[in-house]
Amino acid sequence: MAIFESTAFTRLRKSFGNLTTYRLRGLNILRGKVKDVRNPRTLEQRMQRARMKEAVRLSRGFSSALRLGFPARPVSETPFNAFVRMNMEAIAVTEELVVTPDFESILCASGSRKVPSATVSVMAESRTFSCTVVPETGDRPDAAADDGVYLVLYESAQNTCEVYPLGTRSMAEGVAEQDLPDNWEAANLHAYVFVLSASKRIASDSKYVTISHS
Repeated sequence: MAIFESTAFTRLRKSFGNLTTYRLRGLNILRGKVKDVRNPRTLEQRMQRARMKEAVRLSRGFSSALRLGFPARPVSETPFNAFVRMNMEAIAVTEELVVTPDFESILCASGSRKVPSATVSVMAESRTFSCTVVPETGDRPDAAADDGVYLVLYESAQNTCEVYPLGTRSMAEGVAEQDLPDNWEAANLHAYVFVLSASKRIASDSKYVTISHS
Protein backbone atom coordinates (compact mmCIF):
# COMPACT_ATOMS: atom_id res chain seq x y z
CA MET A 1 0.00 0.00 0.00
CA ALA A 2 1.28 3.50 -0.83
CA ILE A 3 0.07 7.09 -0.48
CA PHE A 4 0.57 9.15 -3.62
CA GLU A 5 -0.13 12.53 -5.17
CA SER A 6 -0.64 12.75 -8.95
CA THR A 7 -0.86 15.83 -11.14
CA ALA A 8 -2.75 13.76 -13.70
CA PHE A 9 -5.24 12.13 -11.31
CA THR A 10 -6.55 14.04 -8.29
CA ARG A 11 -9.29 11.73 -7.03
CA LEU A 12 -8.79 8.13 -8.08
CA ARG A 13 -11.22 5.36 -7.15
CA LYS A 14 -10.49 2.85 -9.93
CA SER A 15 -8.45 -0.23 -10.75
CA PHE A 16 -5.91 -0.67 -13.50
CA GLY A 17 -3.59 -3.60 -14.13
CA ASN A 18 -2.84 -5.29 -10.82
CA LEU A 19 -3.34 -2.06 -8.84
CA THR A 20 -6.32 -0.57 -7.01
CA THR A 21 -6.72 3.07 -6.04
CA TYR A 22 -9.09 4.65 -3.54
CA ARG A 23 -9.45 7.68 -1.25
CA LEU A 24 -8.97 7.45 2.49
CA ARG A 25 -9.14 10.50 4.79
CA GLY A 26 -8.50 12.82 1.85
CA LEU A 27 -5.49 10.89 0.59
CA ASN A 28 -4.96 8.84 -2.57
CA ILE A 29 -4.12 5.23 -1.65
CA LEU A 30 -2.54 2.76 -4.06
CA ARG A 31 -2.26 -0.96 -3.37
CA GLY A 32 -1.80 -4.21 -5.25
CA LYS A 33 -4.72 -6.57 -5.81
CA VAL A 34 -4.87 -9.73 -3.73
CA LYS A 35 -3.82 -12.63 -5.93
CA ASP A 36 -4.55 -15.56 -3.61
CA VAL A 37 -7.89 -15.41 -1.82
CA ARG A 38 -8.03 -17.57 1.27
CA ASN A 39 -10.96 -19.94 1.36
CA PRO A 40 -12.64 -19.59 4.77
CA ARG A 41 -14.53 -22.83 4.13
CA THR A 42 -11.65 -25.31 3.90
CA LEU A 43 -12.21 -28.64 5.61
CA GLU A 44 -9.58 -27.87 8.24
CA GLN A 45 -11.24 -24.56 9.12
CA ARG A 46 -14.69 -26.16 9.27
CA MET A 47 -13.33 -28.85 11.59
CA GLN A 48 -11.76 -26.23 13.83
CA ARG A 49 -15.01 -24.26 13.96
CA ALA A 50 -16.91 -27.44 14.86
CA ARG A 51 -14.38 -28.13 17.64
CA MET A 52 -14.72 -24.57 18.94
CA LYS A 53 -18.51 -24.74 18.85
CA GLU A 54 -18.50 -27.94 20.90
CA ALA A 55 -16.02 -26.52 23.42
CA VAL A 56 -18.29 -23.49 23.92
CA ARG A 57 -21.31 -25.76 24.33
CA LEU A 58 -19.49 -27.85 26.94
CA SER A 59 -18.39 -24.73 28.80
CA ARG A 60 -22.04 -23.90 29.38
CA GLY A 61 -22.69 -27.39 30.69
CA PHE A 62 -19.76 -27.24 33.11
CA SER A 63 -20.48 -23.63 34.15
CA SER A 64 -21.12 -24.41 37.83
CA ALA A 65 -17.70 -26.05 38.11
CA LEU A 66 -15.81 -23.47 36.06
CA ARG A 67 -16.65 -20.61 38.40
CA LEU A 68 -14.68 -22.43 41.11
CA GLY A 69 -12.15 -24.37 39.10
CA PHE A 70 -10.18 -21.69 37.23
CA PRO A 71 -9.04 -19.13 39.83
CA ALA A 72 -5.50 -18.72 38.46
CA ARG A 73 -6.45 -17.96 34.85
CA PRO A 74 -5.00 -14.90 33.05
CA VAL A 75 -6.78 -11.67 33.97
CA SER A 76 -7.93 -11.28 30.38
CA GLU A 77 -9.82 -14.59 30.46
CA THR A 78 -13.17 -15.59 31.88
CA PRO A 79 -13.54 -19.10 33.34
CA PHE A 80 -15.42 -20.01 30.14
CA ASN A 81 -12.56 -18.75 27.92
CA ALA A 82 -10.06 -20.73 29.99
CA PHE A 83 -12.15 -23.89 29.69
CA VAL A 84 -12.43 -23.55 25.91
CA ARG A 85 -8.70 -22.90 25.49
CA MET A 86 -7.67 -25.87 27.64
CA ASN A 87 -10.12 -28.39 26.20
CA MET A 88 -9.90 -27.88 22.43
CA GLU A 89 -7.56 -30.87 22.12
CA ALA A 90 -9.99 -33.06 24.11
CA ILE A 91 -12.55 -32.81 21.28
CA ALA A 92 -12.16 -35.03 18.22
CA VAL A 93 -13.68 -34.00 14.88
CA THR A 94 -13.81 -36.28 11.85
CA GLU A 95 -13.70 -35.15 8.23
CA GLU A 96 -17.47 -35.72 8.21
CA LEU A 97 -17.65 -33.11 11.01
CA VAL A 98 -18.75 -35.65 13.61
CA VAL A 99 -17.76 -34.22 17.01
CA THR A 100 -16.79 -36.48 19.93
CA PRO A 101 -15.57 -35.10 23.29
CA ASP A 102 -13.09 -37.24 25.23
CA PHE A 103 -14.67 -36.78 28.65
CA GLU A 104 -11.76 -38.47 30.41
CA SER A 105 -9.47 -35.71 29.12
CA ILE A 106 -11.80 -32.78 29.87
CA LEU A 107 -10.54 -30.33 32.50
CA CYS A 108 -13.22 -28.52 34.49
CA ALA A 109 -10.60 -27.16 36.92
CA SER A 110 -6.95 -26.25 36.57
CA GLY A 111 -4.12 -25.65 39.00
CA SER A 112 -1.15 -27.06 40.88
CA ARG A 113 -2.83 -28.66 43.89
CA LYS A 114 -2.80 -32.46 44.28
CA VAL A 115 -6.10 -34.34 44.06
CA PRO A 116 -6.89 -36.97 46.73
CA SER A 117 -8.13 -40.42 45.77
CA ALA A 118 -11.89 -40.74 45.41
CA THR A 119 -14.51 -43.26 44.31
CA VAL A 120 -17.98 -42.62 42.89
CA SER A 121 -20.79 -45.17 42.76
CA VAL A 122 -24.12 -44.88 40.95
CA MET A 123 -27.12 -47.13 41.64
CA ALA A 124 -29.25 -47.03 38.49
CA GLU A 125 -32.33 -48.74 39.94
CA SER A 126 -32.66 -46.40 42.91
CA ARG A 127 -31.32 -43.42 40.92
CA THR A 128 -28.83 -42.55 43.66
CA PHE A 129 -25.10 -41.99 43.90
CA SER A 130 -22.42 -41.82 46.57
CA CYS A 131 -18.82 -40.61 46.77
CA THR A 132 -15.99 -41.37 49.16
CA VAL A 133 -12.66 -39.57 49.51
CA VAL A 134 -9.47 -40.80 51.15
CA PRO A 135 -8.52 -38.14 53.77
CA GLU A 136 -4.97 -36.78 53.74
CA THR A 137 -3.45 -35.15 56.80
CA GLY A 138 -0.51 -32.75 57.04
CA ASP A 139 0.47 -29.82 54.86
CA ARG A 140 2.66 -29.98 51.76
CA PRO A 141 3.41 -27.35 49.10
CA ASP A 142 0.86 -28.94 46.74
CA ALA A 143 -1.64 -30.16 49.34
CA ALA A 144 -2.88 -28.26 52.40
CA ALA A 145 -4.99 -29.92 55.05
CA ASP A 146 -7.68 -27.26 54.70
CA ASP A 147 -8.03 -27.55 50.92
CA GLY A 148 -11.68 -27.94 49.93
CA VAL A 149 -12.52 -31.06 47.90
CA TYR A 150 -15.30 -30.99 45.28
CA LEU A 151 -17.13 -33.57 43.21
CA VAL A 152 -18.50 -32.63 39.78
CA LEU A 153 -21.18 -34.83 38.24
CA TYR A 154 -21.83 -34.07 34.56
CA GLU A 155 -24.79 -35.41 32.57
CA SER A 156 -23.82 -35.46 28.89
CA ALA A 157 -27.30 -35.71 27.36
CA GLN A 158 -28.59 -32.77 29.42
CA ASN A 159 -25.24 -30.90 29.12
CA THR A 160 -25.37 -29.82 32.73
CA CYS A 161 -23.49 -30.50 35.94
CA GLU A 162 -23.82 -30.33 39.70
CA VAL A 163 -21.01 -29.52 42.12
CA TYR A 164 -20.92 -31.20 45.55
CA PRO A 165 -18.59 -30.02 48.36
CA LEU A 166 -16.94 -33.03 50.00
CA GLY A 167 -15.30 -31.32 52.99
CA THR A 168 -11.63 -30.54 53.52
CA ARG A 169 -8.69 -32.67 52.47
CA SER A 170 -7.97 -33.81 56.04
CA MET A 171 -11.64 -34.35 56.99
CA ALA A 172 -13.28 -35.29 53.71
CA GLU A 173 -16.89 -36.30 54.28
CA GLY A 174 -17.76 -37.47 50.79
CA VAL A 175 -21.39 -37.83 49.76
CA ALA A 176 -23.68 -40.35 51.41
CA GLU A 177 -26.29 -41.99 49.19
CA GLN A 178 -28.11 -39.14 47.45
CA ASP A 179 -30.73 -38.86 44.71
CA LEU A 180 -29.65 -37.99 41.18
CA PRO A 181 -31.19 -34.81 39.77
CA ASP A 182 -34.43 -35.21 37.83
CA ASN A 183 -34.12 -36.38 34.20
CA TRP A 184 -30.52 -37.53 34.67
CA GLU A 185 -29.60 -40.97 33.31
CA ALA A 186 -26.92 -43.04 34.99
CA ALA A 187 -25.44 -44.08 31.64
CA ASN A 188 -24.73 -40.45 30.74
CA LEU A 189 -22.81 -39.52 33.89
CA HIS A 190 -19.18 -38.45 34.16
CA ALA A 191 -17.46 -37.67 37.45
CA TYR A 192 -14.57 -35.34 38.28
CA VAL A 193 -12.88 -34.39 41.54
CA PHE A 194 -10.81 -31.27 42.16
CA VAL A 195 -9.57 -29.26 45.14
CA LEU A 196 -9.57 -25.57 45.91
CA SER A 197 -7.38 -23.87 48.49
CA ALA A 198 -9.01 -22.26 51.51
CA SER A 199 -8.21 -18.85 50.00
CA LYS A 200 -10.02 -19.89 46.76
CA ARG A 201 -6.96 -18.75 44.81
CA ILE A 202 -5.37 -22.08 43.90
CA ALA A 203 -7.12 -25.10 42.41
CA SER A 204 -6.00 -28.47 41.12
CA ASP A 205 -6.48 -29.99 37.72
CA SER A 206 -9.73 -31.90 37.78
CA LYS A 207 -9.31 -35.68 37.92
CA TYR A 208 -11.68 -37.94 36.01
CA VAL A 209 -13.13 -40.65 38.25
CA THR A 210 -14.44 -43.81 36.65
CA ILE A 211 -17.94 -44.40 38.00
CA SER A 212 -18.85 -47.77 39.49
CA HIS A 213 -22.36 -48.72 38.32
CA SER A 214 -24.67 -51.15 40.05
